[in-house]
Amino acid sequence: MSSSDNRRSAFRVNDQVSLAVRPLELNELPIIEAGFDAYRLHYCITSHLDHQRKQQLPLMRRVESNDPDIAKYLMHLENQIQRLADQVTREDSDNGGDNAILVEVDLSASGMRFRSSRNFQPEQHLELVLRLMPAVTTVLTVARVVRSRPIEVGGGYMVSVEFEILHEEDREALIQHVIGVQNTELQKRWAG
Repeated sequence: MSSSDNRRSAFRVNDQVSLAVRPLELNELPIIEAGFDAYRLHYCITSHLDHQRKQQLPLMRRVESNDPDIAKYLMHLENQIQRLADQVTREDSDNGGDNAILVEVDLSASGMRFRSSRNFQPEQHLELVLRLMPAVTTVLTVARVVRSRPIEVGGGYMVSVEFEILHEEDREALIQHVIGVQNTELQKRWAG
């Protein structure tokens, strides 16, 4: 990772995300790590397709200029694939595959802090599924608990984690999200 990437991943924002947390058993970690690319698509298929679409945009523009009919057909196919991915994601959530709750977080591309009703032990690994708003970008990561401290007022625990397994597409999505939140906050300050 270059020094500019390190700086981008260090930016932090306070944000509200949909978060599902699942503690991992020790025997799960190597299995998830070995097949992480395929494993993450179960959660992040729509985000993955969106990322791929953005990467192919220059090529699509060339196709549009050379043959608009082919471009129109390709867009039709892309929309159909997106609808299927959305349906699969929706069915998974409807079948109890998503225990996410809306939480306030302190978020960066390298980790986050969040309030939890559960106490987690330092060095414990958690599977985190984050949905970043308003784009509803889904990010899957395996994170290591750095610390978990009791919250005196209101109860629960303040949990700090470092993202250990995170696909590069998801890291970039987090960076872009953090930059977007920062830009929105700056615009509000300038306007007000």
